[in-house]
Amino acid sequence: VRTHNAAVSDVDGWLHANASQTAWLSTKDGMPGLTLGEDPGEGIGRQTDMPVPVRRIDRLFAEWDAHLAFAHIDVEGFERNAVLGMREVIKRDRPVFSTELFASRPDAKALLQTIAALNYSSFLVQEQCGMHFDCRNVLSFPNERLELLLDSPALDVAARSSRIVPVDAETVGAYRNVQTIASDHARCTSSWFCFHRFANLVVPARLRD
Repeated sequence: VRTHNAAVSDVDGWLHANASQTAWLSTKDGMPGLTLGEDPGEGIGRQTDMPVPVRRIDRLFAEWDAHLAFAHIDVEGFERNAVLGMREVIKRDRPVFSTELFASRPDAKALLQTIAALNYSSFLVQEQCGMHFDCRNVLSFPNERLELLLDSPALDVAARSSRIVPVDAETVGAYRNVQTIASDHARCTSSWFCFHRFANLVVPARLRD
């Protein structure tokens, strides 16, 4: 087990906190109200202390000379920044990863659009993952590896009970409250549901054909 004390984002720098313990960070995208310093000694016009390094996951894995198999990203609304900061690792290793999101917020749609653009398919875990009713975890799989999941017993059970459901930028807004979305497969009225194969729910038709 290796620990690394750092924040993750789509840029490298330092996260500063002032004497009142309020932290701020900026990225090249210009997030409002946040400022990124070049190094721990830069004051940025305020009294600073306790600087925290900010690193792209791409940079960390380059330094470690390591490969990524699975990641869970839970960074309180900055998940898209973290994913943008690991694009080279995703391109090279094609890991499975999960992310937290708040289904009713605009950044959830942006996050899923970013993941889909990396040629991944996402599946929402139908349970509340935090204090907010719209808090969910999302599993994302590389599209080219979906066929390896055809007979996964765990994923099949989860899909058959509607505990995981396909999700994208257009459908994520439906998961604002804790609920099980009613569907034909929950009642086994669709022929594909009775085949005990995860792919019948999640793999695109072009792969099933």
